[in-house]
Amino acid sequence: MEAIKIEYLKDSTLHFMAGMSAAFLFSALSYPIIKNEDYIEASFLISGIGFSSSVIAGIVKELIDKSGFGNQEWRDLFFTILGGAIASSLVFAFSYLSYYNGIDPVAGFLLFGSYGIVLIFPTAGALIKQIFDKMESLLY
Repeated sequence: MEAIKIEYLKDSTLHFMAGMSAAFLFSALSYPIIKNEDYIEASFLISGIGFSSSVIAGIVKELIDKSGFGNQEWRDLFFTILGGAIASSLVFAFSYLSYYNGIDPVAGFLLFGSYGIVLIFPTAGALIKQIFDKMESLLY
């Protein structure tokens, strides 16, 4: 019973990190594209793109699970979206304050992009392992 709780915690943490990673990466990638004089609108767009990417990442992962490569669970989707929501909130606050104070937030978005890259490694590794384990079980 205790092992199951630890496995749920590990799985939920990976989903949370994946949501944060998607939000940070796509927010950082969208920053150079979104040049708007209205800093509130630009901040919403940048963080909204990040949040949307975490929702899409969570749905895609659950579709992968549904196709037989894992266990489809609402909790996993929830934690992916939660991670994206928290990361998007941080991105919004940073970009809004940067624009409001007349500071070009390039350094911050480089930092967010770096966080996104760092957070993707454990989650991508777990996903690749899950897919290879399933493929191996199908072969034998």
